[in-house]
Amino acid sequence: MSIQLIINPNDNDISEIPLIKQIRFFISQIERSNGVKLTNAGYLPPTIVKELYHQKILKDYLIEHGITKLTKETDCNIIVLTRILCEMSGLIKKRNGILTVTKKASGMVDSNKLLPLIFSTFTEKFSWAFFDGYQNESIGQFGCWYSLFLISEYGNITRNSKFYAEKYFEAYPHLLTERSFDGSIDANYYCYSVRTFEDFLNILVSLSQPKTNYQIVL
Repeated sequence: MSIQLIINPNDNDISEIPLIKQIRFFISQIERSNGVKLTNAGYLPPTIVKELYHQKILKDYLIEHGITKLTKETDCNIIVLTRILCEMSGLIKKRNGILTVTKKASGMVDSNKLLPLIFSTFTEKFSWAFFDGYQNESIGQFGCWYSLFLISEYGNITRNSKFYAEKYFEAYPHLLTERSFDGSIDANYYCYSVRTFEDFLNILVSLSQPKTNYQIVL
């Protein structure tokens, strides 16, 4: 597997990024509805949730394997993440229980300016620990640029995630705070792998797709 870093992607590059495609569709849902009224509990209505997920832009393992049934926003982490990133980046706003698209979004969603905004929001504002139970909130997110450097250096051949985790913790040994049940440090490696590859890179470059070359567009 080869992963390439591209600094100035064009619009076509950006359109192929799964998370960008999902955000653009989500914004279009809100625009088509002239604003989305949230449930009494403050969540997206089930019709919006199901329509968004059924685009199959990003899939949830538990839902796809019938472990979890999609009935509401909180059943799917990727939909929760999509909404959070849109709110944190200022693309949408909530007022009186209604989500609407901002003026900022109108001039940005269809342009290549969307990627730097979402990327910075994802790496600097959103906590990567949001969906897991690990105590150390910094693993993976702190020094994420170093992880991208490691992939650009060593991604010419297939390597398991532990290879990258070991190099990451060599650079940031102070983050080795998690302990497995047997007292080993393997929990740190697993935490790094989940946050970096499954929760971050996978939804940006879709690492699970059968391609020879992947691109991390920054």
